Amino acid sequence: MVAPLPFLLSWLFGLVTIAVLAAGGWIGWDWWRDYQHYREYGGDEVARWPLYLSLALIAFSFLGKFLILLLFKGDKDKPPVSRGEETRLTAPDGTELHVESFGSPSAPPIVLTHGWGLNGTIWAYAERALSQGFRVIVWDLPGTGRSSRPKDGKFSLDRFATALKTVLTAAGPRPAVLVGHSIGGMTTLTFCRDYPEMLGREVAGIALVDTTYTDPIQTAWGRGLLRALKKPVIEPLMHLTIWLSPLVWLMTWMSYLNGTSHIVSRLAGFSRAVTRARLDYTARQVCKVSPAVQCKGNLAMFRWDASEVLRMKLPVPVRILVGENDILTLPEASRTMASSIPSAELTAYEPAAHMGFFERDRDYDAALGEFARRCQSNGAGAGAPLTPQAAPV
Repeated sequence: MVAPLPFLLSWLFGLVTIAVLAAGGWIGWDWWRDYQHYREYGGDEVARWPLYLSLALIAFSFLGKFLILLLFKGDKDKPPVSRGEETRLTAPDGTELHVESFGSPSAPPIVLTHGWGLNGTIWAYAERALSQGFRVIVWDLPGTGRSSRPKDGKFSLDRFATALKTVLTAAGPRPAVLVGHSIGGMTTLTFCRDYPEMLGREVAGIALVDTTYTDPIQTAWGRGLLRALKKPVIEPLMHLTIWLSPLVWLMTWMSYLNGTSHIVSRLAGFSRAVTRARLDYTARQVCKVSPAVQCKGNLAMFRWDASEVLRMKLPVPVRILVGENDILTLPEASRTMASSIPSAELTAYEPAAHMGFFERDRDYDAALGEFARRCQSNGAGAGAPLTPQAAPV
């Protein structure tokens, strides 16, 4: 989920985090000096309110998230924790990929590719729902979760697509439905561009979830400002983050503890439908990924474009799901893809934002399950496209 807008917000709130902690420490230290002077030399009694303010600021720095989360409604259906059948695969560039599968090995396969700054466990609800009728295969993109970083430290969408091709070997002999969220959808489009011979043979259908077909800056909210800031501010700040990764990582975890990372996640990724358990789960996932890895992936996205895929005659059906409140990959990007790809059908959800599949899992999972069943039953794996239809919600 890490993109230019939340990246800038994360830096802003991270600096606020440091300022609050520093202010709390300085006020406390200043009060302690005054108190020691009073004990040694006497004089006017030292007021206690600076001490209380100092303790409050320090406590907020480490426990503030509990106050922030009270602003959101509770959720009895918390993200499930489960482990599937684990596999380690090696991509052509030497990256070790962590792959897990759920459901019957003989069931039709679905391969789920997560968004950037997250890992495969973000599909927790989808694993539970779709594994009832499918073999659900999830994996961690290079540098995230339990997958290793590329040995040469280089990240690109082309490499991610090659890694996705490697993961397809875990899908077995039956054609799979590929599902990609955010950069996962971008990876899937890159796969379609680079390995078109596998469509209709190893791939039965494509599902694109809250994603885009080009550099995300071009299809994000505030894109005019983001374009203006890209070269003079955003890219240099990302390179600085890579160099200072350990310190930024510490700042990121501090932001998680005080709840400011939850605010960033809410503003950038969710609509009003999000609950505190899902918000906390997502914020914690983002903190687990190295800031250096996140920035290298972002810089790779800046150099990426798959507009040519929209002009290809894809031999498999395409399902596009988007939240109407998505500000990271605006719904117009999904509508452009749906109108350009003949075999595509579009479903838009309101309220839902960039993390709509996690925020409204039942609706998204029902749509993905229905789409995957039709891909299999209609012989889409042999190249027969579905009849496209608009299905707004």
